[in-house]
Amino acid sequence: MSKRLRVLMVDDNPELLRVLQEGLSMYDVEVVTALDATAALDILIRDQGFDVLMSDVLMPRGLSGVQLVDMVTREYPQIAVVLTSGYPRTQLPELPRGVRFLPKPYQFGGLMSALTEEASLL
Repeated sequence: MSKRLRVLMVDDNPELLRVLQEGLSMYDVEVVTALDATAALDILIRDQGFDVLMSDVLMPRGLSGVQLVDMVTREYPQIAVVLTSGYPRTQLPELPRGVRFLPKPYQFGGLMSALTEEASLL
């Protein structure tokens, strides 16, 4: 039996987080949510047992998803990262080299593939 995938999802849209949490639970994925990067970092201080951090690139409060990913890859290298956005890549800040980008909207199958592939790379 394989280990259950644990994902920390960061997005400023609480409804999207709720839908993702419910949908991914059908794939036996444990999802913990945070509405901004500061909340995500607070969670990571208490619990580093995540396989993947998935964050929206642009968030209205505090740190961006890019800044969060930079901190997480430096402080928690055992956690894979995925960035996502509904904006075209040309309208986004430069993304960190080697970080997986998943454009919104996405299907659960594509999301699951991205999460499991990134988790398996570590």
